[in-house]
Amino acid sequence: MIPKETLKKFLHSPPLWEKIISPSWPFSHFTLRRNLSQFHFPEKMNTSEHETLLEILKQTLMKNFPRENTFFFKTQDLSSIEKEVIHTHFFIKDSSSPRHETQAFLLNSNRQIYAKIDQEDHLLLGCFETTSHWDTALTHLFNLEKRIEKEHPFAFMPQFGYLTADPTQCGTALTIQGFLHLPCLIHLNKIDKISEKSQEEGLIFKGLSHFNTFVGDLIVIENQYTLGLSEQHILDTLHKTAIKLTCLEKNEREKLKQTPSPFLIDKISRALGLALHAHRMDIYETLNILSLLKLGTHLNWIKGITDRELNQIFFHSSHSYFFTESEKPLPPEDLLIKRANYLNKQCKKIELKIQ
Repeated sequence: MIPKETLKKFLHSPPLWEKIISPSWPFSHFTLRRNLSQFHFPEKMNTSEHETLLEILKQTLMKNFPRENTFFFKTQDLSSIEKEVIHTHFFIKDSSSPRHETQAFLLNSNRQIYAKIDQEDHLLLGCFETTSHWDTALTHLFNLEKRIEKEHPFAFMPQFGYLTADPTQCGTALTIQGFLHLPCLIHLNKIDKISEKSQEEGLIFKGLSHFNTFVGDLIVIENQYTLGLSEQHILDTLHKTAIKLTCLEKNEREKLKQTPSPFLIDKISRALGLALHAHRMDIYETLNILSLLKLGTHLNWIKGITDRELNQIFFHSSHSYFFTESEKPLPPEDLLIKRANYLNKQCKKIELKIQ
């Protein structure tokens, strides 16, 4: 276990939602997988090699990470709920294995950069960007990678690029995810054709849930391939698709401002009713409600709350927020009730402007 105040400080300073600019493109997520050439892949290493790898990467990363708001956590020191908090907070998949003594995270709380050490690969570097201009984030990420590589060369072959434990991730070993909020395209059934065409360009559409449903009307677009493609090709293809989708969403919203849809008015009205009066609420239902309220705010159909405030509620509705706010672990039923009470309180000033 780690001190709760440390975890709370990590989660709340500074928050991601304060940087979000676009209502339909909240943020993007970039990751690079790398393995040091002097070691085998993690599953083939012995205990001594794992310990050496951890020490090497910890020292190198600590020298190159931002000094403020950076935290180092060893996986073995985290409880299962604390690991869930970190994975939820950074939108990263839990890939830890029973061999976790030398697995670790180095996390910067403003999401400028983070690292996973000795998990499926020796090193995974990641960062977030809350604008559609990726230059700053990517430059920071690649500069960090180059500084590490100067001290510890990465496994690389001209034919296969950067080598990874999963052969399908070789090549650039770069994954980009665009998180897009597209309620109009989803609820008006206009997303399927675009999704099919994008798959032909090597992109996949998925949601936040394990079932790949678009929870909270958030669509995550991601490059499916890393081998045989340049970084620039991956960047251009995904960026072009994200721009296209956000433009289509914007057009649909403009149409709705001119000609309101009774179907969506009903959905937003029902969402507001649940937000104000529900007694228990799971995370999926909460995010779906908040999505519709965000749409209603943008269409000027509801008043009493801003998009930024709804972003804050979105991030505070997760299990991780209630875990850090509670003095003791919450039973599942209490969590459902506490989340509903939180939503009731935060939404009490909202009023419907359109009938």
